[in-house]
Amino acid sequence: MVGYATGIFAFEGDPERDLKKKYSVRPILRFLEDLDGTKHVFRDIGTPEELRHYLSRWLLSAYDGYIGYFSFHGSPGALWLPAGRQKKITLDDLGDWLEGQCHGRIVHFCACSVMRLGDKRLREFRQRTGATAVMGYTKDVDWAESMAFEILLYNSLAKYSRFGDAMNRLDSVAGKLSKHLGFKIIR
Repeated sequence: MVGYATGIFAFEGDPERDLKKKYSVRPILRFLEDLDGTKHVFRDIGTPEELRHYLSRWLLSAYDGYIGYFSFHGSPGALWLPAGRQKKITLDDLGDWLEGQCHGRIVHFCACSVMRLGDKRLREFRQRTGATAVMGYTKDVDWAESMAFEILLYNSLAKYSRFGDAMNRLDSVAGKLSKHLGFKIIR
């Protein structure tokens, strides 16, 4: 059976100011590829221009079925770029760049508190972009805990062809962790 998600298109900002620390989603992406063949594209993002460029690449038909995976520091309704943590990209910015182009796609924010914005604004973002679903965390999350959850999330999306079935499986195996992290889905 082919799963709901056929791949992951990962956008990642430097997770730490100290570049000697090697936090990255890359090992998780490689693990998922080895585990169940989940294909992935990984791009380091340092500027708004880079993010816009690679968003346009993610939207190409070659990446239909690839989840848009945004791994950055976050705050309610915003992603923080690595340049001194002084540049942020808001959901309004992303909505402008992605307007009407995400039909059949999932947007996932692997970033602290991005989804702590209020359901009305999150639904507006989903509707504006046309995304099938918008997912992410409402709380500040621990790196290791969120990575464990991400593995279970993507494994579910790779195994089940229906989104609802994948989320039901995720809830059955990681419901407590999901609640602890403040994981939220807007459909």
